Amino acid sequence: MHKTTLQLLKNKKNYDKLRGVVNTQLIDYDIRRALNTLDTYWRNYPAHEEVHPDVFLTELGLQHEDLTADQMRMYQGMVQVMMQNPDSASAEGLIRSLRTLDFAAELERKHELYQEGADIDLHQEIKDLVDTYEQDIARSIDLDYCRDTLADLIEDTVNGTKLRWHLACLNGAMPDVRTGHQVIFAARPGKGKTSFCAAQAVSVAADLEMDRPILWFNNEGKGRAIKGTLYRAALKSTFNDIINLGAAEAQARYDNIIGGQDRIRIFDIHGRDYKYLERIIDKHNPIMVIFDMLDNVHGFADAARTDLRLEQIYQWARERSVLDDFFSLPTSQISVEGEGLAWCDQSMLKDSKTAKQGACEAIVMMGAKSAPEFLNSRFMYIPKVAKQDPLPGFRPDCAREVLFDGSRCTFTEPQGGTVNA
Repeated sequence: MHKTTLQLLKNKKNYDKLRGVVNTQLIDYDIRRALNTLDTYWRNYPAHEEVHPDVFLTELGLQHEDLTADQMRMYQGMVQVMMQNPDSASAEGLIRSLRTLDFAAELERKHELYQEGADIDLHQEIKDLVDTYEQDIARSIDLDYCRDTLADLIEDTVNGTKLRWHLACLNGAMPDVRTGHQVIFAARPGKGKTSFCAAQAVSVAADLEMDRPILWFNNEGKGRAIKGTLYRAALKSTFNDIINLGAAEAQARYDNIIGGQDRIRIFDIHGRDYKYLERIIDKHNPIMVIFDMLDNVHGFADAARTDLRLEQIYQWARERSVLDDFFSLPTSQISVEGEGLAWCDQSMLKDSKTAKQGACEAIVMMGAKSAPEFLNSRFMYIPKVAKQDPLPGFRPDCAREVLFDGSRCTFTEPQGGTVNA
């Protein structure tokens, strides 16, 4: 059990889930000392995904300067064992036992808070705990390695679910975007972020022949405003044009373009946490999810800093895109350093210098210059490029000026190559 515990806790995700229910009073002193060092390790190196053996041994030596040479050799051997993958059956049984203990303790704590008069919805709290417990148990069962053959990889490359961008310049720069990928899209406030997402949602809905919907999680304004943006993007018309066309005719054209009125489903999620979003995702089985201002989704409040909380919430979205096989498009804001700039660097993502950047395949930044002659110009730039080759004639960073018509929610590409404005 001790060996399996160490092998599991060397991984940060397992550590975050399981460490709190490992009773150190019931284990040997040497193992307890290793677990205490793991506690220090994960406090000091929260960005690591797995323990680095040399760093762990250094932390051990700093905490326990009285260790003899023989003891250090013993711990070196222990670390070698710890870095091995755990036996599947042992790991599954241990995880289930530890998660059950954790679930029981959390359930008791919620009930005590309710009994003490805390302002909580006990039914919802218990449902959230059950959902999290069932998901963790279900995921812990699959501990087998990847068995895909070369034929499987070729089949996925040729026939897997790919999605097209609504702009040719982005398609040329990232021609292999598909489900299981996460791409962050960022722009300054008021520069067309919602219009871009609407145009992309319409493009995907019109292009794919399948029943799986597109979900739009809205954290800004009311969902009905986004609905209007979707109609303008699909019909490439101003709202006055749509009024003149008539509701019945406009609705029929919209349904025909995207494949049905409910193909794109908008959810207002103001004040909601990520567990609420998980239940919606599980229910609707989407092909694509737009997280409109993922920064504002609640959860992971125990993170020590804002950037660490954002790293966790973006990593959560990325993991869900893989587990549930959808394309994730979270939106973010470009910080004030990017005001008036055409080409914005990834360090200009609001409230994040590196946290969000590590939780995605690519980042698309839409810059906008302040000069009046560039009022309708937007500058598409990919500062973090995807690990895929661009099509011939295209740059991996895109670096392309496009023309934006906000009243019709359209983005068009002028003739010519890469723009260096």
